[in-house]
Amino acid sequence: MNWFSNFINKSNKRVKISYLICVLFIALFLAIGIPTLARYKNRSSINDASLWDGSIAAGYKAGSGTYSDPYVISNGREFAYFAYALNQTNYANTYFILDNDILLNDGLFNYNEIDGLTYTKNNSTVSVTPYLESYSNINLFKSISSFKGHLNGNSYRIYGLFITSGEEELALFKNLGGEIKDLYLENTVIYGGYNTAGLAAKSDGANINNVLVNGYVVGSGDLLATSEVVNIDNINKDINVNTTETINVDLPYINGSITSIKLTGKYNISNEDSVLKINNNILSDGEINIDLDSLVNTLTIEYETSTDTTFEITDLEYTINYEYGYASGIVGDSNNTKFNGVINKAKVFGALNANGLVNTLSGTGTIINSYNTGAITSGVNANGLVNTIINNTTSITVTYSYNSGTLTGTDNYGLVNRVINNSGYIGIGRCFNTTLDYAVNEVNNSSLLINTVGVLANGVKNGLIDGSFDIISDFNYYSKLNGFNEFVDLDDLEVNSSNLWVYDDLPILYIDDINNPVASINISKYSWNNLGYKLHTVKFPSSFSFTITSIDNMKPIKEVYYYISKSKIPLKKSEINSITDWTQYTDAVTLEEEGFYVVYVKVLDYNDNVLYLNSDLLVLDLSASYVNITMNDNNWDSLNTDLEDIYLNTNASLLVDAVDELSGVKSVEY
Repeated sequence: MNWFSNFINKSNKRVKISYLICVLFIALFLAIGIPTLARYKNRSSINDASLWDGSIAAGYKAGSGTYSDPYVISNGREFAYFAYALNQTNYANTYFILDNDILLNDGLFNYNEIDGLTYTKNNSTVSVTPYLESYSNINLFKSISSFKGHLNGNSYRIYGLFITSGEEELALFKNLGGEIKDLYLENTVIYGGYNTAGLAAKSDGANINNVLVNGYVVGSGDLLATSEVVNIDNINKDINVNTTETINVDLPYINGSITSIKLTGKYNISNEDSVLKINNNILSDGEINIDLDSLVNTLTIEYETSTDTTFEITDLEYTINYEYGYASGIVGDSNNTKFNGVINKAKVFGALNANGLVNTLSGTGTIINSYNTGAITSGVNANGLVNTIINNTTSITVTYSYNSGTLTGTDNYGLVNRVINNSGYIGIGRCFNTTLDYAVNEVNNSSLLINTVGVLANGVKNGLIDGSFDIISDFNYYSKLNGFNEFVDLDDLEVNSSNLWVYDDLPILYIDDINNPVASINISKYSWNNLGYKLHTVKFPSSFSFTITSIDNMKPIKEVYYYISKSKIPLKKSEINSITDWTQYTDAVTLEEEGFYVVYVKVLDYNDNVLYLNSDLLVLDLSASYVNITMNDNNWDSLNTDLEDIYLNTNASLLVDAVDELSGVKSVEY
């Protein structure tokens, strides 16, 4: 970098300032534009986290709860105390920080719709019955009440969180009004509830930054019956001729499946020969009790009379009965909430709606640099990011975000299902969906601006468009051409050029969270715990053995396989995926034949998730270099003890040629 230093030193003050501004801009962009690009890549796993015994501590490890001296939570007992204390206070303006992984359960949860919920520990798998008050071998946690403080996860994990209940709202937090950042929920199960979510059932005024949920969010298989009531002003009319009037009723948004609608009230007619009709229903006995066939927001009232008559209608109400049940990876119902760097990898199951990130966005809010890769399964609507954007008077934006999780429902939408009843600005920009589904379904009584949204098939919009729907541009062709692959690192980008990775006009595919190593390849003093694409050379003068060991007690390993490549060129990720002749690992493997080796390892956990790791280039060189000495017509390639006499009568040159195809020749001396 001397050339750069000399250039700067010789530049005038104005040039120096310009370059300083450029450097600061780049640094700021990297910090904001790709917050998870290199964040905590291959952070060392924590193996000293103590397993929670189900008890509650008497207080926190340290701290006073201020910004400069936050309360410190270091284990499950202290986290349980945190939950207990929130029954008495919402901790507004109070600060907390984790200083270790919180290990609530150290076994592995698994869920599918056929086998239900299971728990594997010490190679033993048991079925788990939901909704029980206690379990013999599993620690049950309960949803935390309202929280308005600041929780800094400090890049640590809450591992093995298990919450199950038949309550209406179920999540780690029932109501979230504060800040959650740098927190990772792994091997999580939230099971039950009618508004079920990984982080919060409801949020209002919250900030959620750099949060990941991985595991299972399973809403109740049943729907909860409930109702909404709309009151209509009393009516008093004095008329003497037949009259008809129409009343438009401002009906609320119903986030569920309507089962019935009823109009009720009372009326009085001063002339018994007069008749009152509502929506073609002739009324009698002073009571209004009408079943409406569909969601009608218009009442047609007919007053039939031929003489002076007073019609009085009181206590008029619309009662909308419906059922609902939805599940979301991050938050159920969100109001005035900001999401930044939020990732869902959990599998989400909802009876009516299932969503990768959020069920409803209302008020003023943003989603940026966030995505879903979890499989979303619903009885009706499966949505990659958001189900409904509603009731906004200022602005809601969804930018630099995407869905690549599979969507399984009657109707599937890659980004947002519905945008309804918004008077403020709604924008979706620099987003994409990788499934073969529409990105957006319905726009109703709203204005939606779509700016550069990519989809693989069908198009951006599907159903009802009642409002403004503007598409500035899209990159369908680009996305179909390049595909979508999650960014891993710069080394991976060099050998997987099809990865979509840009800073400017398109979303950034970045690695999400910490890429914790779960196993290692060990040879003598050397150890490798991740997948690398730039290989260093490690030489061995004699045969050696490698072992494969688990290094993360929070991620039990089901099976381990290895593959030995004899090429000096590292395999691409696609080539590793296509390997079919893996060998199951049982014990140390010894390599005795000269050559080049790269050991690749395939690790499977009990959810059949796959992780790869590899060694550097291993060189086993058992023989010395080949050396050849030539002079005129003479040639020597070995150490001779029986020497011959050679007579020279002119100057002669000796040529030494040394070759070592494995280790290379370091130096030649004579």
